[in-house]
Amino acid sequence: MSRMQLRAYVTVRVDDPDWSGDGPSIQWNMYIKNAGQTPATGINVWFICRRMPLGEEGSLQFPISIDGPSSEQTLRVLGPGEEFRQTGFFNRPTPAELVEIQDMRGESPFIYGTVRYRDVFGDDQYTNFCYWLVWLESQQRWHVAPGRGDGNSAT
Repeated sequence: MSRMQLRAYVTVRVDDPDWSGDGPSIQWNMYIKNAGQTPATGINVWFICRRMPLGEEGSLQFPISIDGPSSEQTLRVLGPGEEFRQTGFFNRPTPAELVEIQDMRGESPFIYGTVRYRDVFGDDQYTNFCYWLVWLESQQRWHVAPGRGDGNSAT
């Protein structure tokens, strides 16, 4: 088997946000998973939650660096198939802002970042991720959709 087959592959999945309550923030849950066949060590997660106009996610700079803006950092080891949850928050939009988001105008909440880790061969790897909040009119609910900027050191 080759190194590419055996190494760790870290993926990021973001669930639909939790809109319950009436506090000032909305919670995102990210799930960081090792989909590879060997452990991922020294996992660091850097992510940013912010609002920006739709379409501007293509201008985001990846990977997010240690020296760049960071809202969260973690250090973990993940075995094959293991995952952990990381939580992020963004400011609750006003009713007027929600209408703009629903109509695909104005700024939408985004969560984006980089997961850096080391594979079993001692090589540094990364996974970039970007998700945005979209209104599904047909289902009358909010949904998290992948944005541009996803990618990893294997692609």
